[in-house]
Amino acid sequence: MNSFSLLTTPWLPVRYKDGTTGKLAPVDLADENVVDIAAPRADLQGAAWQFLLGLLQTSFAPKDHRRWDDIWEDGLEAEKLREALLLLEHAFQFGPDSPSFMQDFEELRVKVSSIASLLPDTPGKQTKERNKDHFIKRDTIQHICLHCVPLALFSIQLNAPKGGRGYYPGLRGGGPLTTLIELLEYQGNPQPPLWRKLWLNVMPQDEADLPLPKTFDDLVFPWLAPTRTSELDGAVITDEQVNKLQAYWGMPRRIRIDFKTTSIGNCDICGSQSGALLSLMALKNNGVQYVMWRHPLTPYRMPLKEGGEFYSVKPQPGGLIWRDWLGLIEEGKSKNNTELPAQVVKLFNASNLKQTKIGLWGFGYDFEDMKVRCWYEHHFPLLLNKKEGQIPKLRLAAQTASRILSLLRSALKEAWFSDPKGARGDFSFVDIDFWNKTQHRFLRLVRQIEEGQDADELLGKWQKEIWLFARQDFDERVFTNPYEPVDLERVMTARKKYFTTSAEKQSAKAAREKKQEAAE
Repeated sequence: MNSFSLLTTPWLPVRYKDGTTGKLAPVDLADENVVDIAAPRADLQGAAWQFLLGLLQTSFAPKDHRRWDDIWEDGLEAEKLREALLLLEHAFQFGPDSPSFMQDFEELRVKVSSIASLLPDTPGKQTKERNKDHFIKRDTIQHICLHCVPLALFSIQLNAPKGGRGYYPGLRGGGPLTTLIELLEYQGNPQPPLWRKLWLNVMPQDEADLPLPKTFDDLVFPWLAPTRTSELDGAVITDEQVNKLQAYWGMPRRIRIDFKTTSIGNCDICGSQSGALLSLMALKNNGVQYVMWRHPLTPYRMPLKEGGEFYSVKPQPGGLIWRDWLGLIEEGKSKNNTELPAQVVKLFNASNLKQTKIGLWGFGYDFEDMKVRCWYEHHFPLLLNKKEGQIPKLRLAAQTASRILSLLRSALKEAWFSDPKGARGDFSFVDIDFWNKTQHRFLRLVRQIEEGQDADELLGKWQKEIWLFARQDFDERVFTNPYEPVDLERVMTARKKYFTTSAEKQSAKAAREKKQEAAE
């Protein structure tokens, strides 16, 4: 089998304007008829987006915002893009010969394993031994085609959780949240070309402090040279030791695909017929250990407590909720952290964009150690017309909702249990439902504040609306469950304590006093 180019070979699954699907070579990205990636899995969709963004940022990023605007207005010149990408072609060969995309430069003399290990939701050895593969069965994925393997390989390098001694997580930590600017509509067209969607997330070199490399070597693409292994304590890689653009191409896992063992049939991921399905790979520990990196596409948090280190935001059970939204689009402080949006979001300037509808797209894995709990995707609005005082008002709205949720949680415990303080169990379902069911209300509030309506008046209505919602939610949970006995006296005592007008006023007063004490 010969290696092939991931830049000039049509291999990326895409969707065209007429709804049909096909394969795209990245050098043809300027095609106006291509409107989206069409990967067969959500994680591979995210990986494909980040692959193309990495290519553009590494080879074609504009020098400044003026040049960025020129390309946005005039369009992407196909020939110039092709010329820029071809300078990278030596780094984007995929096949048995080294260097090969996202694979260890040297042969790994270890026992081969199933190529299904590229997918983090594949049941592991312990899961199989304990017969716990109830939902995602063992051996569901055994053979993968030559077009799906590069995406799966790139995805695991992006998202890899810590996997035991010497198996390091991705450059952003295991299962990072990726946030991208989302182009929803351009000049009345709900299907703008893919290159425009990507271009919103390409940053000017000067603002991002990411100049184009003079040479495209292993300082940018680590698979072009022997791996900087980490057997010795303290053997780490920071952005001061290599090119900062390696953030897009981090390679923590030492992997070599077995291209000698192939079979004929259908790919277990995309279903396509192939004469060279791959089924085996080699995996070795002590790959690159990345520390202290700030990835341009991921938000971070810095603990307010002295001595804390910044860390990447990762999806949690229940996914992103609207309470998290402000910390993804605007720098600010929460109770425990300074919230730092992704660099691509922070630098985005919508002031010169005309006839566009923009949003925020966030996605990523929720891991518990090495186990996948869920894949989350969320779409939120962006504040395009930021005015002084808007963000503090919206933060106040979120704080009000958090306080009322605390009331609801306490009320339910006192209604359900004779000893509420001693009640044990997972009550996160109350929180998740609360945030999901109030999201449309919050988005309406955002729109009203953006339109210039009186924010103080809106916040007064907001407090009452959320409080009434919490009371209704309480009633539905305690009065409408036919399978649970109801202690009416206990329920009504809790309802009166937490959901009367006087109780709400007392709670609001206590919250103000607590805030004032903290300020003093």
